[in-house]
Amino acid sequence: MLNKFISWIREVCPYCHKKMVSYDRGHYHSRACPDGQYKIETHPHLEVEIEYHSAK
Repeated sequence: MLNKFISWIREVCPYCHKKMVSYDRGHYHSRACPDGQYKIETHPHLEVEIEYHSAK
């Protein structure tokens, strides 16, 4: 649990440890791994955070 929190603060992919790229999509914010292995979408108006993991 602590490792996940630290990786969230540092904004690195938990799989490849590369720095995640941030996007502001207007209604939500997105952070994604450059290799497409991991993605987090934050929807502040819904108070929801969605994580996507690669199926590779």
